[in-house]
Amino acid sequence: TGPAGIFAGRHKPDLLALFAPYPDLQSVAARSRFFGLLTPFLRIRFPLLQPIASLERTDLIVATGGADETIPPSLSAKVFDAYRGEGRKIHVHNPKAPHDRLLGENRLALDAALVSLGY
Repeated sequence: TGPAGIFAGRHKPDLLALFAPYPDLQSVAARSRFFGLLTPFLRIRFPLLQPIASLERTDLIVATGGADETIPPSLSAKVFDAYRGEGRKIHVHNPKAPHDRLLGENRLALDAALVSLGY
């Protein structure tokens, strides 16, 4: 998600689909009991809010899962809300999907989102 969001900010694709995006890696690490202690020392940060906010015409799909203990939907909502461009945006949420099964658990809703956007 981090590299994809940053790449999209630079290259302005027609469509960007993000699975459990996060505002920055520190936000994710801070939630962990162990990694939270290391948050100040992270070298790679993957800040996504600015690159996503810079998109103007990109269609955005954000997929989240209610059972995601790694990146909760509340963090993903910050990325979804950061997009203010003219492109369409769709939030696909499965209340039972865990982090490692977001694609499979959200497959039908993701297919419907792509069809509704014309992809």
